[in-house]
Amino acid sequence: MQTYSVLTDEYAFTAAKTDSFIPSPVFNSADKTPTEAENEDGNKVVKESEPLSIRALLARRMRLCGLGHVEISCRSESRLMLSIADDDELHLFARALSELMLVDLRYFEFARMVDMLPFSVDEKKKILPCALGSAPKSDPNKISERVFDYLCDNSLLNLNGFLRFRLQDVIENWRVSVDIAVEEFLLIEEYNELLEILGLFSDVRPTDGTDVLVILQPDGSCTVTDGDKLRIDCAPDSSEGVLSMLTGMAPSHVTLFDFSNGACDKLCRAICLLFGTHVEKN
Repeated sequence: MQTYSVLTDEYAFTAAKTDSFIPSPVFNSADKTPTEAENEDGNKVVKESEPLSIRALLARRMRLCGLGHVEISCRSESRLMLSIADDDELHLFARALSELMLVDLRYFEFARMVDMLPFSVDEKKKILPCALGSAPKSDPNKISERVFDYLCDNSLLNLNGFLRFRLQDVIENWRVSVDIAVEEFLLIEEYNELLEILGLFSDVRPTDGTDVLVILQPDGSCTVTDGDKLRIDCAPDSSEGVLSMLTGMAPSHVTLFDFSNGACDKLCRAICLLFGTHVEKN
């Protein structure tokens, strides 16, 4: 029987800090440490600013890995302790720690990286999901082996230190994902500004009185028609051509039917920005 300690002090974030960036469904109420007394109904009253419990996150990962019977004790708020019986349990413990770092703690790491960017909170909220979505998946088996090899020679593991010095390749991949998300965010912002300028141009440009119907299809294609003589079927991924064509037509009114289920979100948003009050969306 070997006793191991896990240091979590670097992740003593509060929910008030991380909730600015991290979507609430990521952590359920079981992952938070109750700090209030029970109310009259016997239910815990949990403050929004209470600290997230790394102990609860680790306990959940251990249950999923088959170590639910191992008790985690706390010598202090930032030091978790537990006893491992043999190498089989140590392999499972290493797996639980690797998933804790790769899945749960990555939200803290990404939130910390995004928080350092020179953007507003609302802008950071847009950047974070994009960064998380573009981050490459690390092989949990390889990371688990690294953790196991480390625990064979050490009984103390600092989560932040292990990520910083033993998993530098993972941290670097996450930084690159944040950089890519920032570039994409800036491109989208510039694109939207350009469309708004073109929209102002459309407002003052004489129209030919045409009413145009635009139908966005589930496969990403769209159909443009005036309901009488004109019908143009546009292939998927032809947004720029569609916008150019609509600008040249200078319609007085655009009726937009979106059946794309998200496949044409960019084109739909662009049409609304470009023609503004001339658009009727159904």
